[in-house]
Amino acid sequence: LTLPVIYALGKANADDKKLMADIIKDEDFSAEDFGVLIEKLEKYGGIDYTKKMAASYIQKAKDALSIFESSATKEMMFDIADYALVRKM
Repeated sequence: LTLPVIYALGKANADDKKLMADIIKDEDFSAEDFGVLIEKLEKYGGIDYTKKMAASYIQKAKDALSIFESSATKEMMFDIADYALVRKM
């Protein structure tokens, strides 16, 4: 959650920033608190931003692999990269 949290904290208003910080600092936060944190990450675009950044890095990796001839290994690497974007935690 590091990048989504950093991004969202940078965009959040003072009240939401404090709420998110309080949740993160609490080592024993509840599932309900985690749900609130996720809502704030979505509200401030942290999750979307992170997905866009991941897609950008994956495309850079695929571009770097383009110098190699097609092979089962290369295709597997592409598949793993694509899976990283769609997997759920």
